[in-house]
Amino acid sequence: MATEVKKIDVETKDHDKIMEALTRRRIQSNQAMRKYDQRWEKDEDNFFAYIPEVEAKKAASLNKSLDSYTPIVVPYSYAMVMSAATFVFQAFLGRSPVYQFVGRHGESEDNRNAVESIMEYQRMKGNHTPNLYGWVVDTFKRGVGIIGYDWVEDYGIVRKLESGNNWLGDLFIGKWKRDESERILEYSGTKLYNVRPQNCYFDPRKSMIEFQEGEYFGVQLEMSWNAIVRGYDNGMYFNLKALETLALETSRYDSMRYGSGSVANELPRDGLDAAYTGINPGLDLKSFRVVKWYVELIPKEWGLGSSKSPEKWLFMVANDQVIFHARPLGEYHNKYPFAVMVADIDPHQLFNPSLTALTAPIQSVMTWLWNSHMFNVEKAVNDMFIVDPSLVHLKSLQDPKPGKIITIAPGGFGTDVRRAITQFGVTDVTQNHMGDLLQVGEFARWMTGINQNIMGDMQSGGRKTATETRVAGSYGAGRLRAIAEYMGSFGFAPLITMMLQTTQQNYDIERQFRLAGDTALSMGSAPLIAVNPENIAGSYDFVPFDGNVEIDKFATANLWRELIQIGSGNPAIAPHFNWADIFSWIAQLGGLTNINRFKMQVVPDDIAAQQRQNGDLLSLDEVLRNAGISGAGMGGAGSQGPGVAGGNGAGLAGGVPGPGQVEGLGDFI
Repeated sequence: MATEVKKIDVETKDHDKIMEALTRRRIQSNQAMRKYDQRWEKDEDNFFAYIPEVEAKKAASLNKSLDSYTPIVVPYSYAMVMSAATFVFQAFLGRSPVYQFVGRHGESEDNRNAVESIMEYQRMKGNHTPNLYGWVVDTFKRGVGIIGYDWVEDYGIVRKLESGNNWLGDLFIGKWKRDESERILEYSGTKLYNVRPQNCYFDPRKSMIEFQEGEYFGVQLEMSWNAIVRGYDNGMYFNLKALETLALETSRYDSMRYGSGSVANELPRDGLDAAYTGINPGLDLKSFRVVKWYVELIPKEWGLGSSKSPEKWLFMVANDQVIFHARPLGEYHNKYPFAVMVADIDPHQLFNPSLTALTAPIQSVMTWLWNSHMFNVEKAVNDMFIVDPSLVHLKSLQDPKPGKIITIAPGGFGTDVRRAITQFGVTDVTQNHMGDLLQVGEFARWMTGINQNIMGDMQSGGRKTATETRVAGSYGAGRLRAIAEYMGSFGFAPLITMMLQTTQQNYDIERQFRLAGDTALSMGSAPLIAVNPENIAGSYDFVPFDGNVEIDKFATANLWRELIQIGSGNPAIAPHFNWADIFSWIAQLGGLTNINRFKMQVVPDDIAAQQRQNGDLLSLDEVLRNAGISGAGMGGAGSQGPGVAGGNGAGLAGGVPGPGQVEGLGDFI
């Protein structure tokens, strides 16, 4: 649960002292990080194959015609980033469950299942997956990916309408109607959000690997006036009057820290204000630039308590002027609720170069090769002539319509018209550029290890067997495996472990959740497990990426099929393996994840007899008769007529044909 808010009045010296300390941290971080701004902006431009305005103007001046060629940027960096990111997606998000754990101190299997179930519930209900995808792409695109999380409790309003007759004894005195709304907890758990590095304040004295050891971490965001009022009503925010005054004094505010990413700053406030007659224009559609400061501090020195030991606190500051939220962070893991991930294995740099930056020079060369060739083609397809205007009417020659007729001027009557017009010779000096472009692309693949197989493009050079293709892709993925393992230990493991610890700290009810992963598949359809604070307690570690990414699951399924054919018929092997479960595993490997709903579960005869006596089961013969099918010769022991001996009665649950319990066979789940 959230710790108690510490109210700091804006008019006090404590407020000024804390604001001064936070301002010093902002300045220190800005001075160290400004040199990375242009790099990150350029990375984004290269990733989206952006044409700078100067290049667009240059192209427009060279090509007056609307039909002329428009230069483009070859999106090679985009292709490399998405190929590398896809590998990591498959490594971490392609397994089931995504959030896998192992007990650190001998926690039971049932408790581990409970932990995985509640975390998978949060991943799906809390919609974690899009944020995880964005986190990975950010890591390759900018060189650093930053993701944060909050514990949230989302409530919904359910409206109830009830009506009826009102009686006083036997006397009808009228009708009644009630219209009520009930506040229902819809979701309680963690929610992720992605953060641009331009909107963060790092402690520059620590590298990215050690950012959790820094004395502060700040995140800048936009917050509407309504959101602040809502938090004030819930007792989370204070200094509301000062914020209102701040909003009315500044019709607009500075944009995000480095001048980009702010929608509110682009609003034409003056024009909007003039259109309002009743709503306060200073507050309507108002947004504040808010920085969430996570600071490790000594409470006694900051005027926040008597403790002399460092603690982590959270402050929220609007427009660098008003503190409206302050409290001890209160997380059991005692870390900033963020995870930072890098793709370049260099522990000494504050920020490492991105994959986009590494491939940008190669992309520039490829762009030049492509555009120079296309300009030359454009030049070639636009015929160039030397014309004697005394012999030819230029207007007819300049007519762009096909099937043109060129008329001869009076001076050219009776002369050889070939003397009037001479065409320049056309030479394509860029005809080898396309081959050079592909060769330059090879440089990037050598540098990054992202070959054509990983990019989903079959390598040329004749026919390839399935084994050759699989081996080539496997070798090409070797370097990406090392990067994925690094990203897992540096990014995924800390993030998911922190979210689990926050869940253990805040989860206070018992609910039923679906089992996750292979455990659920082995137990049939929709198995449930009761999750409460007691059975998710303990110490758990996130199961890291093991370096194995299955490239061809069908090939693996075929290998398993061959093994089951060999092993099931070998007397020395067959008794030691559960071939039925292996069969299910092969089907699931091939994509048939629902095969276990057809798996039979044997029910002991005494239990089946008791269920039939209670009316919970019908014999197969009775079910078939109810369906209009003769059951002679098909009933079990105790049915009408001979049948297959199977026990003391059997049937299908519910008295209707379909999956159920059959005597001697078991339960179709």
